Order: sequence, then C-alpha cells, then structure tokens
Amino acid sequence: MQASKLKFECCRRQQSSTESILCAVCKKKYHFACVNNTDITFSELTEEYKVSWQCPVCQSRQPRSDNSNTPVRVSSGQEPRSSREPSQSINIIGKKDIFQRDKVSQGFTLEDIRSIVREEIGTALCNSNQKLTEKINANSKELHEELQTVRDSMHFMQQKYEELCKELSLKTDKIRSLDLENKTLKQAVNDLTSRLSQQEQYSRASNAEIQCVPEHKGENLYTVIKQIISTVDSNINEKDIHLCTRIAKLHKDNPRPRSILVRFSSPRMRDEFLAAAITFNRKAPTIGDRLNTSHLGIAGDKKPIYVVKHLSPTIKALHAADRKKAKELNYKFVWVKGGQVYMRKTPDSEYKFIRNSDVLAKLTQ
Repeated sequence: MQASKLKFECCRRQQSSTESILCAVCKKKYHFACVNNTDITFSELTEEYKVSWQCPVCQSRQPRSDNSNTPVRVSSGQEPRSSREPSQSINIIGKKDIFQRDKVSQGFTLEDIRSIVREEIGTALCNSNQKLTEKINANSKELHEELQTVRDSMHFMQQKYEELCKELSLKTDKIRSLDLENKTLKQAVNDLTSRLSQQEQYSRASNAEIQCVPEHKGENLYTVIKQIISTVDSNINEKDIHLCTRIAKLHKDNPRPRSILVRFSSPRMRDEFLAAAITFNRKAPTIGDRLNTSHLGIAGDKKPIYVVKHLSPTIKALHAADRKKAKELNYKFVWVKGGQVYMRKTPDSEYKFIRNSDVLAKLTQ
C-alpha cells in the first residue's frame, strides 16, 4: 500500500471516521480512538484543545516540562477540567500510562503494531489466496478439459453401444427367424428322406437278397437260385425270376462275399420264396442243418446262407442299429415289414415302430 494514499498516521488505515483529531504541529490526522487512553469521549473535547493538540511524535520532540501547562484554562468559579480532559499526550498518569507514553514516544503504539501485523498477514493471505485460486483455476480448467474429453468418449461409447444393441437385436431376430426356418427345413428334409426311403423300399418290393453265398469265377447265379428254390421246396418257376445279380458291398472292407439280388415277377412271388426259406430253417433239426453252402453242392466247411428282403440303404442301416439296440435293451424281436422297422421286447408286449434314428436314440426300455 502506498504512503500517499494514507489518511491516518495512527493505524495506517484508510477508513474514514468523524472522531478524528489533527496535530497542530505536523498537521497529520489521527483517530481519536487510537490515541485516547482515558475515559473521556470525543464529544467532551473543547475546540481549544482540538486546535492546540499535538500528536505523540511531535510531543516527544519537545523538551520535558511540568504538568502546569495544561491545554484547557480554568475559568474562575469552575472546576478544573484536567481531571476530565486529556493532556497533550492524552495519558500521563500511572505506571501503565507512562509505559504506554514510552511506546508512543517511539512512534508506534501496540495497536499500530497489531494493525500492521494484521495488514501484512492479510496481504500475505490475500496473495496466497490469489496464487492458490489461480492454481486451482488452472487445475480446474485442466480437469474440466479432461472431463469434457471423458464425456465425449462416453458419448461416443454410448452411441457405439446403442448401435451394437440395435445390430444385436437385428441379428437376434434374424437368428430366431433362421432357426425357425432351419427347423422347418429339417422337418421337411426328414419327411422327404422318409418318403424317398419308402419309395426306394417300394421299388424293392419284388426283390430278395441272398447273403453269404461264396463267390466263384464263372459262377451261374440262375443255377444257384434254382438250387436254393429247390432246397427250400418253393413253388416258384424259373420264369418268375426276372433278374439275378450280385450287388456291391455297403462297406468295402467287409470280408463277407457280395450278396445276390433276385428280382421276382411280383412281390407275392418274393414273399413265397422268403416264407419257404423261413419254414425250411425252422424245420431243420439243428442249427447246422439250416440253409448252408452244402445245400448248393459247395465242398468244404458248411457256411450258413441267409435269405432276406432287399432293403434300401437307409432301412438296412436302421435295421442294423435296431438289432444292436435290441441286444442292449434285451429286445427279442426285430423285423421289417412294409419298408418299416419294428421292435418287440417279449411276445406279449406291444411293438414299437422305429421311424428313424432319433426315435431309436430316445428308446430306453
């Protein structure tokens, strides 16, 4: 704070006050409250006292004198005001007053020192607060920028999240639609497969398959079939045999010989041939006497020969799986009728229609 702006010399403050007094020597202004150490109020001072009053600094420069030179004259018939009004130094009686006067004689009062200390502390606090405020503002600005960047990033992530949610919803709906369509198509494929298998089986309605007949180079299959017909005592004529040939193996690594396919003139002829073969095997006294290679005039060990229906690959695979499952679940009967596979656990139990492998997989008892 610049000295040219100071208005009061007592406390170095600029605040205005109506209770101020002017030094008659140096013409400097003081607060009456700062230099008054008595119980006398400002309103009790006389004009003569105010005009002749000297500040403590100017008074300290003058030679010491007694107390007879009072600032207020006592008129006749009046009580002296020295007991009511302050002297030039305001406070000259008592040890405490002398100590205070010595303080004043040095140019500063305790209140001056307190005021200066307060002002310096206030200035330091103000500067510290200003620096702290500037630092906080700078940090706040930086923090605000970082927060704005975070907000922008969060807004961007929110947009991406909404886009992903929307896209996920569309994909989910599409997956549901495709799943439903897949189930429909799967059902349609199963139906078509079943129909195709039935058609294939119907096309084999007049066919019989003879298994485990040894293969020989230059063999005559018609002769072999006629020998089997004669052995099982069937009434089928040679003209009822339309086709006789060997068919490819389902599995090439199977050591068994290729089966012989026989096509008869009608399904009835085929069924008569199968029935005659079944009857022959049932009447055989032992298992070794059932239809075998010796009945065909083939020398060597007897090897069984099987006469069965000519099944489509699908029905044949399902029939094989059924026989395997029947062993696991102790089913005694597995047969094919009308191109369909059936199973029965006991002669008195209800039969089970095995439509496909899914039905077989669910079979537990």
